[in-house]
Amino acid sequence: MTPPTGLISAPPRRIPRWAGWAIAVLVFVAMAPTLGWLELANGIETLHAATVLEMRRDGGSWIMPTLNGTLRIKKPPLPAWIGALAVTDATVAGASSTDPVIRDRAFSRLAWEIRWPALLAGCLMLVATFDLAKTLAGRRAALAATVLTGTSLLFLRYMRLASTDVHLALWVTVGNALLARAILLRQRGCIAAFGLALGLAFMCKGPVAILQTIAPVALLPLLHRRRTATGSGLSQPMAPEPVPARRAIPWRQVFVAVVAFLAVALPWPIMVATSNEGTLAIWWSEITRKDATTLAPDPVYAYLTLLPHLIPWLPAFLLGMLLTLRFRSSRSVRFIHRTKVQRHRGYLLAMLWLAVPILVMSLFKDKNERYLLPLLPPAAILAARGLLAMIAGMRRGRRDAGAWLASHFVLVGGIAIVLPLVGVISPQALPASLTSAWPVSASGGAWYEPRLGLPCLALAIAATVTMFRPPRRSVIAGVGIAAVLMLAANALLLWGYKDTPAGRSEMRPIAERIIAQSAGTRVAYHDPGGKPMPPDLAIYLNRVVRPLEAVRRRGDDEPDIIVMLQRENQRPPSLPGWHSFASEPYGKRYWHALKKDQP
Repeated sequence: MTPPTGLISAPPRRIPRWAGWAIAVLVFVAMAPTLGWLELANGIETLHAATVLEMRRDGGSWIMPTLNGTLRIKKPPLPAWIGALAVTDATVAGASSTDPVIRDRAFSRLAWEIRWPALLAGCLMLVATFDLAKTLAGRRAALAATVLTGTSLLFLRYMRLASTDVHLALWVTVGNALLARAILLRQRGCIAAFGLALGLAFMCKGPVAILQTIAPVALLPLLHRRRTATGSGLSQPMAPEPVPARRAIPWRQVFVAVVAFLAVALPWPIMVATSNEGTLAIWWSEITRKDATTLAPDPVYAYLTLLPHLIPWLPAFLLGMLLTLRFRSSRSVRFIHRTKVQRHRGYLLAMLWLAVPILVMSLFKDKNERYLLPLLPPAAILAARGLLAMIAGMRRGRRDAGAWLASHFVLVGGIAIVLPLVGVISPQALPASLTSAWPVSASGGAWYEPRLGLPCLALAIAATVTMFRPPRRSVIAGVGIAAVLMLAANALLLWGYKDTPAGRSEMRPIAERIIAQSAGTRVAYHDPGGKPMPPDLAIYLNRVVRPLEAVRRRGDDEPDIIVMLQRENQRPPSLPGWHSFASEPYGKRYWHALKKDQP
């Protein structure tokens, strides 16, 4: 691979303290306009949105939220509270309107209102990432880590969705930043603030917050014993002035931290547990995932999906891991041994915050990619180490360092160029063997019209060329162009994805047919095959929708309409005394709305 030629960085300048805030604002401004493009269709997001709507509608309970009339107490409600505060009364009222235009505008506003708090939490996580990386490795690494976090595939994919994991990632990162200050900079006052942050993280998703903050730090004494003889122990402070190697444990601050954590984390669980039988069993099942789902266990290596989700900065991450794991034998990579790598102890701590939670979470049944969001900042800090090593190698004229750096630019340029190129080609112009894997819009055509796709393609090519040879001929400028290009490619991707079946709600078409037939009817859901009810049915009907079995078990009045699924190659669903009055396709399946026969 030919390295970028002529890229010579100017002497490094001092990174301002507000740099993290500037990056967070840039990312928010770049992603915020896209939040209303996609309908509420993602499974975890529709659960959150349906719960929030139910809290805001008809005086729903905030202390113990419900979903279709059933208590939703498996997880703490802090993200639901934040979402409910963001949704306005006008949106809730408009979602129940019989006017399709008003209803459509209301659901567009709902998508924005339910998602912007999550994006804000993600961008505040970038600020916390900057602070954490600054403590662990200095401001240059902090700037690189923040940029890498905000433009990674994992961030761009999940930070636009309203989910509990986004809010958890914020408070875990804030907590780790405070812990790093307390441990490495001896800022003992941060310990009490850490207790508050840990309590808020606990109120997002429970005990996993402890695993992702305190548990890795518990291994620090082991590393200290192993490295004391070489003078690189983690217990030595990072501050420039000499600090005694040993100090008494600040029990007063620890006590305040514990009190702050308990004051935030305990009231809601105690209230719920004392008000509902079987709550402890529900929480134990949720923590261990035993009998929580009927799905087969994910493979133990499932969290290796972190690697592709670090694109386009995966090479820097791999190099940063190599530097951290083989710090004293780094001559295996030619240009690294000539690079003076600083803050090695901080990078080791970042590696602990990444590796320990992954190893523990791999022992559990469910392994979703979004669970990795709180681990993205430490992964980006390790990637920053690799990126800074590449830049240092470039300054020394090492062509192999340029090849490593060029691999990032190739990934970014490939994404930016291939996306509009593929998006403007109609599936009808391709051989039948390719159409099944080709991006297709809901109408069966190309993602982008030529008047949009071709200019985007030309701009992507020009930006890629500029990325390799930026105006100031600076490596840093090339990395900045790559970051902006990733944000632009994300917006273009969502613009095309919004018109695909996957970007639209599965249940909205049948919900619209039901509202057009009779707006105020009681609706139930029934599936003899055991498929759970998609939460977006309750969202787009804007009312409680219970399974038919639950309605009859409760002794409620019979519903006016029953929604049922017709699977591929099966006959339309039927119930004695009911007939289908509306059906809507979704892929190769159909959703039917059934109404009682007239006597």
